Amino acid sequence: MTTTIDNSVMDKIKALLNMAEHAGSNENEAAIAMSKAQALLLKHNLTRAEVKTGDQPATPAGIGKIDVAIETGFDWKMQLVGSIARHNLCRIVQTPSKNQVHIFGNYDNVRSVLEMYYWLAPELERMALTAWARYAKD
Repeated sequence: MTTTIDNSVMDKIKALLNMAEHAGSNENEAAIAMSKAQALLLKHNLTRAEVKTGDQPATPAGIGKIDVAIETGFDWKMQLVGSIARHNLCRIVQTPSKNQVHIFGNYDNVRSVLEMYYWLAPELERMALTAWARYAKD
């Protein structure tokens, strides 16, 4: 185990991640659990890989790049993915001419960014359309 981190913290993060990723969790429970797990990961400067294996890797294994093509709404979606990436210990580089965002970071952290982005972006669009319809009706 990581010597600087209390086992109870690791166990709590593992439980929160399990709840967030469990098929039986509803969207609200999963979002809250992921948020709390992410807060603990950031507070203790841990990655998801360290929580899974219980030790810190000697080398930055799993560092990589993922490209995300954004077809519509590039500006706000790029800001959204950038904000999620920063809070998951990742970095982005954008290519506006190709409507692409490149996410760099640890594999598990990049995966978290993608999962959150692909859930949040459609939800925000749905909420905006609902609010617009309500506004247009009034």
